[in-house]
Amino acid sequence: MEKIDCIVVGAGVVGLAAARELALRGREVLIIEANQMIGNETSSRNNEVLHAGFLYPPDHLRARFCRIGHQKIADYCMEREIDLEVWGKLMLAQDNKQEAMLKTFQEFGNACGVNDLVLMKPDDVKTLEPEIICRAALYSPSTAVVDTHALMLSYLGDAENAGATLSLNSKVVGGSGRSIRIESEDGTELELEWTFMVNSAGLGARDIAALYSKDRAHKLPKIFYAKGSFFSLSGKRPFDHIIVPLGATIAKGGSFTIDPGGQGKFGPDLEWVEARDYSIKTSSVSQFCAAVGTYWNGLDPRRLQPGYAGVRPRTYGPTDTPADWVIETELEHGTPGLVNLLGIETPGLTACLAIARHVADQLVN
Repeated sequence: MEKIDCIVVGAGVVGLAAARELALRGREVLIIEANQMIGNETSSRNNEVLHAGFLYPPDHLRARFCRIGHQKIADYCMEREIDLEVWGKLMLAQDNKQEAMLKTFQEFGNACGVNDLVLMKPDDVKTLEPEIICRAALYSPSTAVVDTHALMLSYLGDAENAGATLSLNSKVVGGSGRSIRIESEDGTELELEWTFMVNSAGLGARDIAALYSKDRAHKLPKIFYAKGSFFSLSGKRPFDHIIVPLGATIAKGGSFTIDPGGQGKFGPDLEWVEARDYSIKTSSVSQFCAAVGTYWNGLDPRRLQPGYAGVRPRTYGPTDTPADWVIETELEHGTPGLVNLLGIETPGLTACLAIARHVADQLVN
């Protein structure tokens, strides 16, 4: 059986960041990806927002890694000349309860070192976006959008330049102990022995974690699939900031974001699904329009065109309280040298370099 020092399962943005970090530390790295290209699932089907780091309780992993990750990616993109546009974000409140949420987010931000947040009254908001209707807003001037595909290609290039190897169309079909079985596109199976393994398989990470759960001390978390669809907006974009309404509106597609090319889009909405489903329901246009209509009266439904859909892995379901990511080491699952990354959704893109450093520290140190 061939032996590999480090195997990284999953070539999304987090997996590529982890592979890069390990390779730059001098480890032999093999990246295994089931699809025919890198970043083919969650990483290429999100809003590409680089979050400032104020949306999560300070003791959450998402808060811990988001702020650090934001600065790391900003520095990296500047060094590598990767497209990153700082648009800023307005989070909108329409009632007293939502206004209290804005204050909570500001407190989260202060605790995490995000010190540029500004609570705004309606008149202040109109100086930035004259057509927005709201009771109050929280302004984050450092929220940005990054070219995710260019970022992933750069991570891969760094990893390969440091000696890493990428194997596409390679599906994990089994594993136990410190071995893993991989099936290639032609049906050939290969068994490899590893010293370290990073399970960053995104939507499939739980299935792989289950292979290495014989000596598990903690129950393997259940993963739920949260689907989100986007509709592109034709013509001139109405806003020059990212707009995020609070409450049920956000789950109905009310958010406005700007892609790396400057084009506007609305979404994602939220639909809980049982499997990967990237179809877009054109009937959702009326829902999107109603959601946007809570803060902007100028949307013409004819300008909305089906964009794309993505599915995010979550550690909580539709009736649960929102929960944190799960990063498992030997203490949780009992297998030396393995790190499981479970439920890594938003802000995984923003936090990817910080997650990668943490994972490498857990393994190599």
